[in-house]
Amino acid sequence: MNKAIWPNGQKDAQGKEVRGRWDASSMKVAIDAPVGFAKTILNNVIKEVVDQYTKDFIASTDASQKKFAAAAGKSEIAGGSSAPRGKKPLTSKDTKGLTDEQILDL
Repeated sequence: MNKAIWPNGQKDAQGKEVRGRWDASSMKVAIDAPVGFAKTILNNVIKEVVDQYTKDFIASTDASQKKFAAAAGKSEIAGGSSAPRGKKPLTSKDTKGLTDEQILDL
């Protein structure tokens, strides 16, 4: 960039200090150099961020799937049975004083 603004260093052919020239070409160099550098840095940063996010997302998804698979494979050891219970058999105490029709309706 300095060569665009100071083509002969900061001195002219006779060794006298000169001011830099600021024309369209030197302005373009002064703008394009940092912009190009920023684009390069930004691309590298975006790539690192996206790569890390992808790794974290995949690891989280894998952990969730393993957790769900482990939970699906478990069976309850303690607790009540989910099988329905049958009706209690009738005893003579249950039918005492009932007619035949009432007993059949039970």
